[in-house]
Amino acid sequence: MKKITFLLLFVLICCIGSLQAQESTSFMDADLSTLANNHSEAPLNRQSEIVAVHTSLVTSTFTSRAAFQAACAGLPLEDFTGGPLPGAIIGCTEISNAGSTCYPPGEIISGFVVTSSFGNVVALGTGAVGNTSDAVGADQFSSFTIITFTDPTVTSAGMDIMGFSGSTVFRVYDSVGLLTDTFTLVNPSNTENFFGVISDIPIGRIELEGTGAVGELFENFEFGSCVTNTPPTAVCQNITVQLDGSGNVTIVPAQVDGGSSDAEGPVTLSIDINTFDCTNIGANTVTLTVTDSDGVTDTCTAIVTVADDIDPVITCKADGTRDTNPGVCEYTVAGTEFDATFTDNCTGGTIINNYNGTATLDGEVLPKGVTTVMWTADDGNGQTATCTTVITVEDNEDPVITCPGDITVNNDPGICGAAVTWTAPVGVDNCS
Repeated sequence: MKKITFLLLFVLICCIGSLQAQESTSFMDADLSTLANNHSEAPLNRQSEIVAVHTSLVTSTFTSRAAFQAACAGLPLEDFTGGPLPGAIIGCTEISNAGSTCYPPGEIISGFVVTSSFGNVVALGTGAVGNTSDAVGADQFSSFTIITFTDPTVTSAGMDIMGFSGSTVFRVYDSVGLLTDTFTLVNPSNTENFFGVISDIPIGRIELEGTGAVGELFENFEFGSCVTNTPPTAVCQNITVQLDGSGNVTIVPAQVDGGSSDAEGPVTLSIDINTFDCTNIGANTVTLTVTDSDGVTDTCTAIVTVADDIDPVITCKADGTRDTNPGVCEYTVAGTEFDATFTDNCTGGTIINNYNGTATLDGEVLPKGVTTVMWTADDGNGQTATCTTVITVEDNEDPVITCPGDITVNNDPGICGAAVTWTAPVGVDNCS
């Protein structure tokens, strides 16, 4: 009795499991709306996630699209838009340039065909299973995706693999259908991973077989004949430039280029700093970026020494003659009447005179006679200019004389004259 009961229970469990398995055999009949894909970008170096069985065809594998594109630039990209609406899932026998119920003719770029080992393939619109871009792949969970290249020159391919758990096995075949390499890309749970290969001979097809949910869907497919790009070589040279009359100077990248080059052809040059002014006098570090035709760059740094070799322009007041101040034998300078001025392409210079060592003669007392004042303008960058002003102080003030008053006296007795006592005249002068 116990054996019969146990047997019935075992049969019931198996039946239930079979029914549940039949409910989710394909994307077309499965409800995957609850899956959430964060589409986190694969790190630049995750080669440890790829396990190779053998390598007789593929020379390089990649888990970073940036690294793949750097090694194989300019490949055409198929993003699988133009078919399903957002959130929709469409089934068809194949996905190709010829067209199907998934895509109209000409919508998919030529050179490859996507099929399945069993049943249909599907095209998933954005958001159908949490994907942020359109994806394609095998419809049946028990089948695997086949990418067949109709272009016989294809030697490289890269794609984003949608995987919520488990891993994806990649089988790479040559142009005559021989299996040459097998790779396993371990998918961390709920992530999207990039996978790329570069071969030394043409690739005939690639098969994707997932061991977990959605491991056979792929997006953003790049493929073609890989032209290995050699990065350019940046070579810098140090230069010295002079500020102009307005205190500015502009340079072009070629001035700091010391012979940069690229094996594949011409390069373009750019610099991070190309204008300088008086605040940049001295050594400045400039980065030169060299870019080749594939967008690959190299950089170097150059020292740009900014110099100011322009003398300041000084203007002296004209030579002048002044009278002594009233009652004194000297002249007191008033305000800026004899002060020199200057201009320079850079601000911050100074001016002084050799009479009092300051920038003005205001209030200085000049003696009678000739005083020569030399002015010196210094721009602070090693450049000076001088000029002189001759100031003549003259005494044009009349002396002052004081005479005694008139004197009237009688002649002395018996003579026709008189002895007179008088006070001598007094004379004073401002310069005596």
